[in-house]
Amino acid sequence: MSNLLSATEGGGRLRKNRRLSCPAQFSSVLPSKFRSYDDLFSVVALKNGGEPSRLGISVSKRIAKRAVNRNRIKRVVRESFRKKQEDLLGLDLVAVAKSGASNSENTTMFDSLARHWQDVMRKTECAD
Repeated sequence: MSNLLSATEGGGRLRKNRRLSCPAQFSSVLPSKFRSYDDLFSVVALKNGGEPSRLGISVSKRIAKRAVNRNRIKRVVRESFRKKQEDLLGLDLVAVAKSGASNSENTTMFDSLARHWQDVMRKTECAD
């Protein structure tokens, strides 16, 4: 139970202006060349011209069949992003869950996402 609580301990919601919500916004980010991936997630980043960072999350039913598992993965991604969003300024990000995420502990997912955030920040800074 403590793993589930650690995913939501930050409180608060991810504000609407920090979310990618419509398919057109996802479609604009996904072709980007700034990618980071491992067994748990694939993260794609696109520079947004200095605007606040925004996040889109995709967890398909093929990856996690039960809604409770899909929602847990999304909570972990949102919390990880919330903690790093100030470092990610100027980026639109899409996190796509892979099959390994459905059986992973929350701490493992947090560690994976922290590496992804660092990786996409480094790649986008090098492109300047």
